[in-house]
Amino acid sequence: MSQFYPNSKRNRPEPQLPLPAEFFDYYNENGQTYYGLKEYEELTQEQKEEVKSGEYQCLPVHPTQLYSFANALLCAILLYFFWRRSRRALKSNNPEKLFVKPGSTFSLMFILYGVTRFFLEALRDDNPFEHGWWAIYKGGTVSQNLGIYMATLGIVLIIIFQIVELKVDVGSEDNEKQTADEIQDSNEKSAVKGELNVS
Repeated sequence: MSQFYPNSKRNRPEPQLPLPAEFFDYYNENGQTYYGLKEYEELTQEQKEEVKSGEYQCLPVHPTQLYSFANALLCAILLYFFWRRSRRALKSNNPEKLFVKPGSTFSLMFILYGVTRFFLEALRDDNPFEHGWWAIYKGGTVSQNLGIYMATLGIVLIIIFQIVELKVDVGSEDNEKQTADEIQDSNEKSAVKGELNVS
């Protein structure tokens, strides 16, 4: 519907897809007048062909919901492997590798989502003229401005986490195995104690 009408709020003085006057306003079988774009059933066969595959065919749109889903899946996979890389670096006592310190994966999430959301919004039909005083990109949508802020926040955080020393015990495989054995022994002792108390 937005393709057939002008919209001054979106700086669109003319419709994206101009239709002749015969595509608007009609009378139903009871003689009532309806104003606006005709229902598809009210079009003549020739008009139906024109809007389906002819001169007045709707403009193509991007399936941005599918793009967003693919983007979220890709970001999750990248963040998982980035997190695994950080864990391996810390376990091997090599914390000087780039962006492996605690908090780096969290920061990268803001950067990835902010950047990808900015470019995805360019394919959507959101109003680029609806923004508040806080917007730094006046020609962009609300989500594009939020994407800029998120990416900027991620960059600031990843720099902070590189500078600040955070002590995190990631443990080794031997320690993890030892801890698991201790938990099992404790559970067995508790079970025995419970049996003794019952008897």
